[in-house]
Amino acid sequence: MKILLKGYYGFGNLGDDILMCTIYKVVKNRYPTAQFFIFSNYDTDLKGFNRQPDYNKYIHKLFGEQLTIINWTYRGEFDLVFDGGGGVYFDSQKRSKIRTLLNESLIRIGANHVYRFDKFIRWITGRKRHIRFKRRMGFGIGIGPYSRSSIMLYRHLVEIGSTDVLFVRDKTSLEFLNLINYVGVKGLCADVAFLWAAGLEKPVRAKPKEPIDKIGIILLDWPDGDDSRFSEFQKFADKQIDVGKSVTFFSFDENADKRYSSIFESKYNYEVWRPNDMTLNEFLATLSLQDILFSARAHGVIIGAIYGVPSVCIVVSPKLLEISKMIPLGTSIIGDHPTVAILEEELSKANLTYGEMLNGLRQNVLANVKLGLTSWELFSKEL
Repeated sequence: MKILLKGYYGFGNLGDDILMCTIYKVVKNRYPTAQFFIFSNYDTDLKGFNRQPDYNKYIHKLFGEQLTIINWTYRGEFDLVFDGGGGVYFDSQKRSKIRTLLNESLIRIGANHVYRFDKFIRWITGRKRHIRFKRRMGFGIGIGPYSRSSIMLYRHLVEIGSTDVLFVRDKTSLEFLNLINYVGVKGLCADVAFLWAAGLEKPVRAKPKEPIDKIGIILLDWPDGDDSRFSEFQKFADKQIDVGKSVTFFSFDENADKRYSSIFESKYNYEVWRPNDMTLNEFLATLSLQDILFSARAHGVIIGAIYGVPSVCIVVSPKLLEISKMIPLGTSIIGDHPTVAILEEELSKANLTYGEMLNGLRQNVLANVKLGLTSWELFSKEL
C-alpha cells in the first residue's frame, strides 16, 4: 500500500513539524506495512528557490528513518493521500470584481461539483493530475479565511471536493464545509498537536513560580511587513529585564522569520527552531520552562498549554482567535499591534490570576486531548 502524507512539511516550521510527526505515527500505527511518502516542496523545484538544497532532509532525522520525499513534479498514483493537520486552505489575496463574482458562483455550486467539473475538463483536455489517488482523507485541517476575490479558492475547492473524509480542527472550518456543500464524511476534531500531547510521557512541567518570573515571547515576520510592532516588544522586554525578569524570544521558523531574527537574535536570549541541528526535545526544553508566553503563533499557544504555560494570544490572524477558543481558561487575547502599556497590563492581570489560569489551562488541555483521541477513534473507522 502506498500512502502520501501532505501538509506544509519540510519547511522548518515547528508547529507543522509536530503535526507531521504525529500524523505519521498514528497513520503508520493503522498501516504498519505501508510504504510512506512525504510531500515537501522545499527544494530546488520551488519557484524562486535560493536556500539550502537539501534542507528538508531533516524529515528523516525527525522520523528516525528514511522515507521517500517527493514534490509537485512527482507523477504517480497512491492508494491514500492523507492531509495531516494545519491551516492549508486559506487565501487573503484580493483580486478583481470578476473573481469575486466567480467565487460566489463556485461556493453556490459546491466543492464536490467543482471537483467533478475540474475532473471532466482534465479528461477532455488530456491533462492528468501529477498525483492521483484512490482515496483522500484529511484530519485536523483548518479552513479559511478567504478574501471574497481569492485566486486560490477554485483550486482549494477542487482539493476539498476530492476528499472522501475530512475532520476539521474548529467550528469555523466546519461552517465553511457546510457553506460549500461538502458531501463527504465530515467531523470536528482537536488540533493534531493534542494527539501529540497524548503520546508525551511527561507533558506537564515542574510547578511554576508565582509571581511570573520567566517570560517567553514568540513573534514572527508580520504579514503586512510593518516592523513598528517590534519596537514595542523591545521596550517591554527591556523593562522586564530591568526589574530582574527573564525574557526569552523564540522563533518557530528560521526561514520565515528573517526580519524578526535580525532585530532580536543578537540582543536578547533568542531560541530558534533549527531542525537540522537539534531535536524537538532540545528546543522545547527552554519553551517549557517559561511562566507565560506572548505568542503570535498558534502552535506557540498550543504547545505552551500542553507544557502548562499560559499564553497571551497576539491575534495576527483569525487562527489565533480559534486557538484561544480551544484554551479559553488559560489564555487572554490582544490585538496584533500592542503597545508596551497593553503588554504590561496583560502581564499584571496574569500575575493576579495566575493560579486560576494554570488550573483552567490543565482542564482545557485535558478536554482537547480527550477530543483529539475520541475524534481520531471515530475518524479511524473510515481509514
